Amino acid sequence: MWANISINGAEPIPITKNFEDHTVTLFPFILKVGPNKLNREPQYHLGPGIYTGAASGTYLFLKNFKEGTYVLDFGGEASNFRTRSIYTLTVS
Repeated sequence: MWANISINGAEPIPITKNFEDHTVTLFPFILKVGPNKLNREPQYHLGPGIYTGAASGTYLFLKNFKEGTYVLDFGGEASNFRTRSIYTLTVS
């Protein structure tokens, strides 16, 4: 996995070198779902009821951006897939 940042066109540098420092795991929890009144993509909605959920992910909190242009490059690679997301932020 990688997370790099480039500031105002400079060479990208790593945001973090140890993703384990930013991994959060929520062990099983109970989720109560009421009636859903959303109309978008109803095939993905959970019906009313009580469900058990869990979550795990890597989260980076970035703050105190000064005026400038930032390019954030996130990605990861495994034996059977590769993913990459690039975001350009302009702070004025």
